Amino acid sequence: MPKDNNIVDLFMLRFKAEYAKSGRMKCRGCGQEIDQGTVRIAIIERVTCDYFSANDYKWHHELCFLKKIRVIITPDKIRDFSTLKDEDQKRIKDYLDEVAAILSKKRKSSGNKPAKKIKTETSTEAKNTFLQQNELLHKYRKALSGLSERDMEKLLEVNSQKIPHQSGSYERLDSLAECMAFGKLEPCEECKQGQLVLLTNTYKCTGNLTESTKCTYETQSPKRSPMIIPAEFEKNPIFKNFTPKTDVRLFGDVPKVDVKPETK
Repeated sequence: MPKDNNIVDLFMLRFKAEYAKSGRMKCRGCGQEIDQGTVRIAIIERVTCDYFSANDYKWHHELCFLKKIRVIITPDKIRDFSTLKDEDQKRIKDYLDEVAAILSKKRKSSGNKPAKKIKTETSTEAKNTFLQQNELLHKYRKALSGLSERDMEKLLEVNSQKIPHQSGSYERLDSLAECMAFGKLEPCEECKQGQLVLLTNTYKCTGNLTESTKCTYETQSPKRSPMIIPAEFEKNPIFKNFTPKTDVRLFGDVPKVDVKPETK
């Protein structure tokens, strides 16, 4: 059977660009709506569970996506890039080239020292673990969806998990499912009080260093502790055979590094 190149591209490429079809989609970077007709770029993550397997498109404003770049990306790695207008292609390509030049310069400035490699989980074992974690998250999320809004809020409060303002049940379920699968998130290591939230594949601090300076700490390996289950919830079928624990969450193969605030 001949290879279907479209299917290969769908599963292999990690990014996609297009013009927003409506103004309802919110950016996974800044949380604001993406205006209809403007360029939006998605980071594609594979989601797999017992009965479901698909690509999850995490859409961003063009600028929000470009600001996240930590690795060299070429236009051929962005699905449907060629469908954008010439001026939009040129603007994005120029920015990608600029980032590539900066990253290359940093590597050269390290002299004869071997380049420090960012660990990327690519082994078969790691991939299997990644898929198993997605299945576990889906299982917990489905079970938790039977709770009332009040119960979800109480569990979040007991575990000191604060979700962004104006978030809904979707975000509450995500946060609680993560607590069950990997443990509750501890406060930011940098500012010591900020809540870490997951944006795309990185945990970012929502706190402040000072009254006028936001904390910019981010990491893929946050500190955690076992989830707290109040006595009134212990007999709930969701938690009947559940043992709180901590684990390291794996992400796709888009490498990221910890970022701490610059000191002036």
